[in-house]
Amino acid sequence: MSKAIALNQMINIKTNLWLSGLVAASLFFGTGCNRHPSEQATAPEVQVVRPHKGAIGRTVTLPGNVLAYQQATLYAKVAGYLKAITVDKGDHVKQGDLLADIEVPELIADRTKFKADRDV
Repeated sequence: MSKAIALNQMINIKTNLWLSGLVAASLFFGTGCNRHPSEQATAPEVQVVRPHKGAIGRTVTLPGNVLAYQQATLYAKVAGYLKAITVDKGDHVKQGDLLADIEVPELIADRTKFKADRDV
């Protein structure tokens, strides 16, 4: 008799599983079927633009340092005082351009002395 009870319990378990699966499937497939056509979601609105040729303006500002590719050290042929500086940092210069005017009081005095000796 215990085999018959065990068999009966097994049949009840299978039946319960089959019924619970049927209920789950009906809930899963039946939830979206009750929609009316008027309740369906409408298509989203989009804006349409015709493409055209034009300049693309995009700028990016970043911090940084600018270093010279070449560097030159300048020396005067004669020692003296700067009378005038004709260029500034960053100015473009060419070979032969006057960069500064140097005044040498000793040479001026010597030149004046030689002119006076020549004239005598």
